[in-house]
Amino acid sequence: MRNINERKEFDKTIEHDSFFSHFTSEFKDYIKRKIHLRTYDKNQIIYFPKEKITHVYIVHKGKIRITRVSETGKVVTFRHVITGDIFGDEVLLSKKQREEYAEAIIKSEVWLIPLMEFLKAKEENQIFAKLYEKKLMERCKEYEETFADSVFYTAIKRVARKIIREIKREINPTKKLVVTHQELANLLGIRRETITTCLKILEKEGFIEKKKGSIIIKNQINFENWIEKNNTIKGNH
Repeated sequence: MRNINERKEFDKTIEHDSFFSHFTSEFKDYIKRKIHLRTYDKNQIIYFPKEKITHVYIVHKGKIRITRVSETGKVVTFRHVITGDIFGDEVLLSKKQREEYAEAIIKSEVWLIPLMEFLKAKEENQIFAKLYEKKLMERCKEYEETFADSVFYTAIKRVARKIIREIKREINPTKKLVVTHQELANLLGIRRETITTCLKILEKEGFIEKKKGSIIIKNQINFENWIEKNNTIKGNH
């Protein structure tokens, strides 16, 4: 049971949440009784492969990576999940247990929705269903763009386009993208050494500044204009 101050703070958090703020007061009052907010420290695992699926997650604040590790130790990062995004929803594909890791990239606050409550909301609440559908479409579009880039564009163009897309997804006034060279390599399916070479070129051009564990966009408009002009297709070097 929460005390009065905790209840007020919890209610305030729901009201200002980027996902739940869309809903009616009636639905918010209902969902307040069903979900809870949990804080995860940087690099803390949220769930492991083979765990039973009991909850679906929505990011209130922070950034999560979804990865899978092969038996040989190879790591594949599927996506970065940011504020307002849903993850851990593979139950809709008739999955009963996790296949991936979910890990906090930075300190993050995440809503935990019991599985049955998530399914009920999706079926019975039209606003919830439409918003969830929108999130799924955004996820599909992200995968399609990454795949198309891998077919049509050179490595440096793929890196540049990915950086801009990730920055635009985030509420990020500092234009700082928290990502390592290896993480970017995993997301794009490009060798880490190639990522490092591409970032050095982009930094030399004055578009980015590399920091440990992050990339800072120095002039986004110029960077985007360069990307459009530098429309190099594979095989047309």
